[in-house]
Amino acid sequence: KGTFPTMSKGKAALLFLVFVIAIAAIVAESVIMPKSIQTQMAPPDRAAQLAMGSFLTPFAEIFQFLEDTLTVSVGYAVSSMRFSELNALLHIGVLGGAASAVAAFVIAAVLAFVPSTAGAILNPSATPNQELVAGGCDIVPTTDLLLENARVYWLLIAAAWFPKFSQLSIFGFLTGTGQIFPQLAAMLVQGSVPIAVWFGLLGTDTPRLTILGLAYGVQDWVLFAIFIGYFVWNKPLRDQFRIRPVVCRCCSRRAPPEVDRALWWRLLRETVSGGSN
Repeated sequence: KGTFPTMSKGKAALLFLVFVIAIAAIVAESVIMPKSIQTQMAPPDRAAQLAMGSFLTPFAEIFQFLEDTLTVSVGYAVSSMRFSELNALLHIGVLGGAASAVAAFVIAAVLAFVPSTAGAILNPSATPNQELVAGGCDIVPTTDLLLENARVYWLLIAAAWFPKFSQLSIFGFLTGTGQIFPQLAAMLVQGSVPIAVWFGLLGTDTPRLTILGLAYGVQDWVLFAIFIGYFVWNKPLRDQFRIRPVVCRCCSRRAPPEVDRALWWRLLRETVSGGSN
């Protein structure tokens, strides 16, 4: 039985149409959102958002490197039909991703609520700009002004790490097995959800920076629900690759399989050593 199933011409045409729509949505998001953000956000909020992005993005990469390595390992296990390793890697990916996300969120939250640390991240030029602020210059934002709405955005983006990290191994598995629907769904969500949330809340009293955090944070939760839901729903795919959960019976009526601890530890060591190289 092949990994990549065949499909009818009608289904192929429908998927191609959805693919075109998804590409159009991504292109539209990349054009519409930056222009709207630039015009709708106050300069202090925009400055805070850019400062947080320059910190949170590389900070998340520190905790995400294991998941990136696991995604590659999952694809290799799929292609080589190593079912025991694949089952273990998927569990390590989801559970390890959740643990990494929790650790990253806790650290980020602590940094956000320590005024000296948050201020240094958001306004590294506070000291040299103090003379301008004292002289009455209202163009240069103060640290307190930057922090006013920044913490909510900070926490919303950090909270999105949980679904983002946890879904990477599942996405690698679905991609490696030729499941086109999840890939198209990811493209549609990334292109439509930020626009829908942003413009849907612009008319409310919600701070712009909070709306932006929701716009780009909600999409990861939506993708997580789609990937996990598709994975649980597609029982033939799980049976084909002998994927069985070891912690519950939600995806199988059979008893959970015994955990090969030696295999799990070996794969975990290889992942850590591969991710650190």
